[in-house]
Order: sequence, then structure tokens, then C-alpha cells
Amino acid sequence: MLEGYFATGISPGGTPEKRSIIRAAIDRVDDPAPKKNIRAKKWISQIRLRIKPCETADPDKAEAHAQDNIDLAWDRVRDIVAKAEAQLKQEESSLLTIKNQLKD
Repeated sequence: MLEGYFATGISPGGTPEKRSIIRAAIDRVDDPAPKKNIRAKKWISQIRLRIKPCETADPDKAEAHAQDNIDLAWDRVRDIVAKAEAQLKQEESSLLTIKNQLKD
């Protein structure tokens, strides 16, 4: 039985101010998934998709089922990642300002 998860994530690090800007940008992304299930204190995640298992003893059927689930999820993943990237681009100057302040 094949089963798994796909999740996007931004690792812990940076200043609290930078993380606040990033989290706010990610939260503005329009996505029907309930974010309460994927919010964490350290990691910032927008997508968490479960690749559902196939109840079969045939490994070929299980693999095909998993691949079908991945293919179905991929369009949503690309869409959400593109939206998140667009939101983060809007915050680029704020993030660069913080980065430059840390260098001084």
C-alpha cells in the first residue's frame, strides 16, 4: 500500500520581522485548504496534500493509483506555489530592507 504526503514549506530562520512578513504573504494566498491544520510555529506551510492509499495487494495497481493521485494534485500545487511566489514578490523590498539592516 503506497501512501504519502506532499507539503510546501519555508524553513525556520531569519528574524521574527521577516518571518512575520512571509507568513502574512502566504496567508493572503487564496486556497480552500484549511490553514489551521498546517500552521506551525517554526515552519511556514501553505499546502499539505495526502496521497491516499489504494487498498490492493497488486503493487502495479497501487503504484498507478498513487501516480494518478499525484497527477491530480500537481495542478493545484503549481497554482498555489505561483500565487505564493506572487505574494512574496510584493514583499521583496521589505525583506531586502531587513536583510540590508542586518548587514550594517
